[in-house]
Amino acid sequence: MKRAVIGLLGSAVLVGALVTGGALLLRDDPLRPEVAGWLRDARHEGADSAAFLYLMGMDAPADQAPEAYGRERLDLYERWYAQHGATDDFRLPGRPALELPEIPQLCALEEKGCWASLVARDGELDTWVQRHAVLVDRYHHLLALDDYRTLTSGGASEPLPRLSYLIRAQQMAGLQLMQRARRGEGDEARRLLAEELAGLRRLLVQADTLIVKVMVSAMINHNLELQARLYRQGWMPMPELPAPLSEAERSLVPPLQREFLVIATLFQNIRQDRSPQLKERVAMALLVRPNISVNAAFPPFRQVAELSRLEPKDFAREVKAQPLVVPQPTGWRNWMGDRLVAIAGPDYRTYAGRIQDLDAKLRLLALLDDLPAEPSGWAAALAASPVDNPYYPGQPARLEGGNRVCFAGPLEPRPNARCLPLR
Repeated sequence: MKRAVIGLLGSAVLVGALVTGGALLLRDDPLRPEVAGWLRDARHEGADSAAFLYLMGMDAPADQAPEAYGRERLDLYERWYAQHGATDDFRLPGRPALELPEIPQLCALEEKGCWASLVARDGELDTWVQRHAVLVDRYHHLLALDDYRTLTSGGASEPLPRLSYLIRAQQMAGLQLMQRARRGEGDEARRLLAEELAGLRRLLVQADTLIVKVMVSAMINHNLELQARLYRQGWMPMPELPAPLSEAERSLVPPLQREFLVIATLFQNIRQDRSPQLKERVAMALLVRPNISVNAAFPPFRQVAELSRLEPKDFAREVKAQPLVVPQPTGWRNWMGDRLVAIAGPDYRTYAGRIQDLDAKLRLLALLDDLPAEPSGWAAALAASPVDNPYYPGQPARLEGGNRVCFAGPLEPRPNARCLPLR
């Protein structure tokens, strides 16, 4: 009897140890307060945004309202999301859309030879603009809205706004102003380009996803390029001199919070993954701790968020001084989670650099009036100009490629990102 009691007690202790050990093995950590705060800020529950819905439906047929079209698209995704969650693939069903004609001759202003090609196509430009009249009107309406905020629930398959339509709309609006300036309406073109720039900068502040933030920065770059071209062509007065970017314009905090929310949502839903392989589900349950993984993924996002808010001279110093932060291993309890976190993502400093480069381009706009029409006088005018590099105070601009004025910067730029044309 005594032996039986001792045996039962021993078994109970062993079972208790196994249960306790299993609980410790499966235990997850709480989210760190800063991490939880980021995720809370990234969620816009109960919010609304006419601008987001309008952009989401910018491809609506000509006889339909973009905002209503975007609302239908959003509702369709949210109903699907409520049933499937963040890990399944979502595909929008095909719907009628506004025609986006193919124009092989259409080019980016920054490309070599593009400006000369467009100038030579005087009659064609009017035809292109007329074919896109509805889209141009929608573009002006969108820029007048002041409440952009992403409304989709974060997930790997959330639908994107209709960015191809947005890009084409700006191109056509720009060609329309080019034609007006060519025909003697330079003052009006100058006013409207300044108005467009103000709307784009407002949208740059409100953009809360990385793809929209970067896209809007590219559109600002296009606007500045067109202003410089029209002025140096003699078709438009000297552009209005814009203020430097504000911290809110530079900041990648909201877009990175949104990127981070998507990653966190995937980790927090990973155990609900409908994988057909039992061993994969077991591995996820045993070797992935969602909160530990999310905490580990956070430091690289925080580093770039802090860098993005700096003024250009401080950004240039810190982006060179700080080593790139990478996620650190968290231990054997999160063996698979560590490997998922370590999968190389983009270097987000590159995106911060693209926004920062806009400050260089904004400052170059002030240089244009200092430089004569004849190239022989450019070098001397640059040396005498008080306009210096926002990244490296005291450093003048330099000539590149024979017809562009540029600033140096801390990161490798996209072509002509820190340059403006002189002819």
